[in-house]
Amino acid sequence: MAWTIPQSLNSAPTARRRWCLTQHVIPAAVAAWFVAHLLVISLFSASAKPLSYGFLILMPLLAAAACLVCARQARTALNWSALATGLLLWSAGMAATAGMDLFVPASGDAAALPTLLYVLYGVPLTFIAASPAEDFWPARLIDAALALVLGGLLFGAIFTFSTLSGASDTSKLLLILDVQNLFILLFNFVRYRAGDTPAERDFFRAATLFSAIYLLAAGYINHFETNTEYGGPSDLAIDIPFLVMVVLASRRFSGPLKTRVPLASPRLSLIVRTASPLMFPLTLFALSCVLVFYKPWLAVAGFVIALIGYAARNVLVQVRINADRNRLEHLTQTDALTELANRRHFDDTLAREVRRTVRSGQPLSLLMVDIDHFKMLNDTYGHPEGDRYLRRVSRALTVCASRAGDLVARYGGEEFTIILPGLDTEAARLVAQRTLSAVVGLALPSPSTFGIVTVSIGVATADSLTDAVSLLAAADSALYRAKTSGRNRVVAHADSLPAA
Repeated sequence: MAWTIPQSLNSAPTARRRWCLTQHVIPAAVAAWFVAHLLVISLFSASAKPLSYGFLILMPLLAAAACLVCARQARTALNWSALATGLLLWSAGMAATAGMDLFVPASGDAAALPTLLYVLYGVPLTFIAASPAEDFWPARLIDAALALVLGGLLFGAIFTFSTLSGASDTSKLLLILDVQNLFILLFNFVRYRAGDTPAERDFFRAATLFSAIYLLAAGYINHFETNTEYGGPSDLAIDIPFLVMVVLASRRFSGPLKTRVPLASPRLSLIVRTASPLMFPLTLFALSCVLVFYKPWLAVAGFVIALIGYAARNVLVQVRINADRNRLEHLTQTDALTELANRRHFDDTLAREVRRTVRSGQPLSLLMVDIDHFKMLNDTYGHPEGDRYLRRVSRALTVCASRAGDLVARYGGEEFTIILPGLDTEAARLVAQRTLSAVVGLALPSPSTFGIVTVSIGVATADSLTDAVSLLAAADSALYRAKTSGRNRVVAHADSLPAA
């Protein structure tokens, strides 16, 4: 049956060649590799073992190389790199097995080295599933530390069940391998189902397929071919997951594949990302349970480190969440142009200060400040210059009202407000006069009759019977009188404020 190139690639020779390479050439090369391995085992029975070892060592290396190519082009570069690291560890384990089988007979604890490398291959895979790439670096640093602890615990487990002549308790070793492979499959599958970006979902789909095939191949070899020598047909089962990985990775050389499966819902993605850090403690707990009757101190260390690591990570995440919440709250209460309190912050603070005045009977004053002839200034010099003037004036206001309880806010446009807790009308008038002089002292050019930027200020003071609306209205009224009586002046609300 003839195959056709997608229409979108007809006008792009490089893309067309890459499509042909990934869709046909590489799969054909993988199939040829498998057939070559089969022929070596069938035709060279006398020397099949060393040749077969060569296939088994090189195949994961080729899969790792394919993953590294993906890491250069994919947004999930760290994930592909970690997967390549795991494959390199597995290849090193096979090389160690070949070296001891062909050249150096197993002696001492060295017999456990290949098994340790096979087990350590799963640590990077667990890390990428348990540590979301979006997490901030201190949390991921703890994840990396837990990964190292997991590697150390695996080291202790392997050498616990090994003796001078090799494995002393094969069933426990197989249990460790089976549990680890099953956990890796489950973790990657969960991350795949919860993927909320095409690149992430694409990577974890490939990792899930590889983990599933590896679980089956490893289970078959470990449980049914335990005593079989290398160089036989069972070696072909070891090839399969790595051959599949080469094909899966090669199809991503041009970027993530488009998946027909819809992305996960935001809620599911959030739940999985939040729960992913549990994967490391769960793995450590499971491994510690295997060790508890053989090396209790090592098992207890695993339990304790898992708890401390997870708790420390949660503390860091909570600190980060609180810091982000405070930063967001600050942004929602701050005027972006002047960096003063915005209208919302002003309204909340004024209502709170008025309630405090009602309870304590202490005075509360409010200044309303308006830049004179600001529209004329904007029309003459332009809005960017007007924005610069607003920032300069806002800094001058902040300097004049610098007590701990004072609040300077941008009320809107060219209007500002200053809340002065504990000051009566006369004291507030002094602050207003100082503010007016500070703005004049800036000597900012203006097209107004004054020649420089000036402000008009209205002053109002509350008593124990005043509400926030009345105080604001009184200050606004005083500001209006200041503007209509010539500007560049301070006017205080003459009459006492009405009762609430």
